[in-house]
Amino acid sequence: MLTRQKTRLEGQVSALSTQNSTLQGEVNTVTTQNTRLQDQVDALTAQNTQLPRTNTTLQNDLAAVQPTIAARDTLIAQLQAQLAAQTQVATAMTTTVTASVDLVEVPLQQAFNSPNFTIPGTTPAEQLENLTEAIAALKNGAAPRR
Repeated sequence: MLTRQKTRLEGQVSALSTQNSTLQGEVNTVTTQNTRLQDQVDALTAQNTQLPRTNTTLQNDLAAVQPTIAARDTLIAQLQAQLAAQTQVATAMTTTVTASVDLVEVPLQQAFNSPNFTIPGTTPAEQLENLTEAIAALKNGAAPRR
């Protein structure tokens, strides 16, 4: 009977030793994972410590360039206003040139007895330039160029 109990106890001890080995392996795995996680926590803590300094540096950099940005915004607004004014001038000049060409073209159509006569040129500015050159050529006694 003692022999059986001894055998049974030895079997239990063997089973417990196996379980203990298994548990020790799991403890080792968890310890390794814990070490890795702690390393990650340390790295993130270091980054977290650096972020406010980086943020402060970036805020200072932004504050330093704000006057330049404001000056450029002002310059852009001025240039846009100048462009708008020049566009109005150009539109007025184009309207004036068109009206002037039309004003001269009608009497020329009547003088040449040709209702389809047009001053050569694809734009009113070209037509005015061609008309000016033709008048200058007549003044000098030369034939207008074509």
